[in-house]
Amino acid sequence: MFYYTDVERPSFGVTCPSDIKRYADLAKNFTTINWSQLVATDNSGVVANVTERGVPTANRFHEGRHEVIYNASDTAGNFKICKFYVTVESKLFTTDTEIDQSSCRASG
Repeated sequence: MFYYTDVERPSFGVTCPSDIKRYADLAKNFTTINWSQLVATDNSGVVANVTERGVPTANRFHEGRHEVIYNASDTAGNFKICKFYVTVESKLFTTDTEIDQSSCRASG
């Protein structure tokens, strides 16, 4: 009798995103970032488990660099990791109304 041993790792194919860089929402230190759904497949036809780490509630990322990890594992214990970084920066906007008008007036 022949028993098949699964030694092939699951795959995310092309669904694992590259690093993501965004600016925070205006007057805030965070933004909501979404990406396409990751799809894990396995040669056995079944991916037993996909876990995620580093994804905040409602995908609301605050300023800084955040590591996001998805781990797909099959029933034989093989696994594949999809890892990328989400970076959120603040962008300061200055409008004419924010400038101290008294410093712009000529004296005399």
